[in-house]
Amino acid sequence: MIEHSFDKVFDTQRIYRQTLDAMARPGKINALYQLKLDPPQGLNQAAAAIALTMLDSETSFYLALTSQDIAEYLTLNTGARNCPVDCAEFIIACADRALPELNVVNCGTLLSPEKGATILFMVHRLATESNGLAIILTGPGIAGNSRLVIEGMHPGNLQIIASLNQEYPLGVDMICVDNRGNVACIPRSSTMQWEGEA
Repeated sequence: MIEHSFDKVFDTQRIYRQTLDAMARPGKINALYQLKLDPPQGLNQAAAAIALTMLDSETSFYLALTSQDIAEYLTLNTGARNCPVDCAEFIIACADRALPELNVVNCGTLLSPEKGATILFMVHRLATESNGLAIILTGPGIAGNSRLVIEGMHPGNLQIIASLNQEYPLGVDMICVDNRGNVACIPRSSTMQWEGEA
């Protein structure tokens, strides 16, 4: 269960930079290269890489997944603790099913908006053109607008995120990873409009 192939210095810095770049440029798709992780079934390599990068002994996570193996894997490799969804700083979920529990995630406070949760969604595929759910993004970091197409995202989850982010700077940040090792981010500062099917 311990990821001996994950370098806590080199890999963490590389993945953090790629994810931060995607967060600063909402809708941009970055590839998380050279992933050689072996996470439990139900957690893809890209999600594992970002979780191992973002979690530590001072953070908490919630799994919208029915797998004790994944919780043990994350705690063993990061020291982070599993907790209820309403107090978790980091939430990991499969995006293709409705997740009503997202309605109660922590959105931060006016004094500490940075304490709002980050949601890590595993999706089937990220693209700029495909038959998935097309999201048009506007806001900081975007010249005009940006288009991100997600295959494997339940529209109800986007509706919840949009509702949580109505009162910026309160809200949640969203990281999406696909089965090909790609990452794209939608920060709480972005406005979303979408069309199409998951």
